[in-house]
Amino acid sequence: MVAPSVLQPKVTVIVFAYNQEQYIAQAIESILMQQTDFVYEINILEDCSTDRTRAIVLDFQRRYPDKIRVDLPVQNQNNNKAFATAVCRAQSQYIALLDGDDYWTSPYKLQKQVDFLDRHPESVTCFHAVHVFYEDGSRPMRISKSQKPVLTIEDILEGLSIQTGSTMFRRSAVQSFPEWYQTAGIGDWELHIFLAQHGNAAYLDTVMSAYRKHRGGIYTSASRISVLKARVAMYEQIDAYLDFRYHKLIRSLIGRNYYELAEEYGKVGDQAEAKKYLTRSLSIAPLNRRLPYRNLLYTAFRLHAPGLYNLLLNTLADKGRLQIDRATKE
Repeated sequence: MVAPSVLQPKVTVIVFAYNQEQYIAQAIESILMQQTDFVYEINILEDCSTDRTRAIVLDFQRRYPDKIRVDLPVQNQNNNKAFATAVCRAQSQYIALLDGDDYWTSPYKLQKQVDFLDRHPESVTCFHAVHVFYEDGSRPMRISKSQKPVLTIEDILEGLSIQTGSTMFRRSAVQSFPEWYQTAGIGDWELHIFLAQHGNAAYLDTVMSAYRKHRGGIYTSASRISVLKARVAMYEQIDAYLDFRYHKLIRSLIGRNYYELAEEYGKVGDQAEAKKYLTRSLSIAPLNRRLPYRNLLYTAFRLHAPGLYNLLLNTLADKGRLQIDRATKE
């Protein structure tokens, strides 16, 4: 019998690990439980955790030296460079992804996704439904929203999301990554834009993983304003990367983000910035169907005529209280 270490892996599973000592073992074990008729390998990107994550990962590597590779940077990177390197280095046919605080729930996940992609050369990616649960128990567990059977590049540009732990894609679809992507903040959206240029993303309506939402997640601590500004900058990068083939669509999406920035600045009392972004939202893509015009009018009224706006609100409130009083007396 040929030793597994000399067989060419069909799938490379890339795991993102950072400060996840409570969860990383469960994530790795959920990969090791996979039942397949092919060889797969695990490449863990450990980004200089300050807790015991690295020690746990290295212990797994010691126990499974023919299965697990660990990349250990000298200092925390918090960008896509290690991921880009891992993808371009992989010799496998397919790449699967998993965050270190999530885990797979089906032992047949890899097999099902490989079988699907083997049968469907028109699809460059396939993904599936996930269980979403909140670590603190603040909300009940739910299944992710059902998706269209097939997503195009336009769908992904518009924001239809693909959860990291559900993703498998063809290694051949990515030959290299642009420099700006490697130094950008960690995220999957840009990756799926790159992939969608070569084929569709197919949805499998089967729950095969769990997505953990908790206070320590990568995005939960970022301010909404910072997230929106970063998204606008990324839209501009993507627009140029795609040679402006989707310029009209992307401009309308930027306009929607400008409107949301106006709302957020209004909430924190920065009227000047709120007005600036409200004006930008209207000027960048006139007649933008992605703008909630009714809400936008209220926002414009509140920002440019606050006295009249408050007077109107008080009048409506008084009218409502009067109607309640009358109903009570009757």
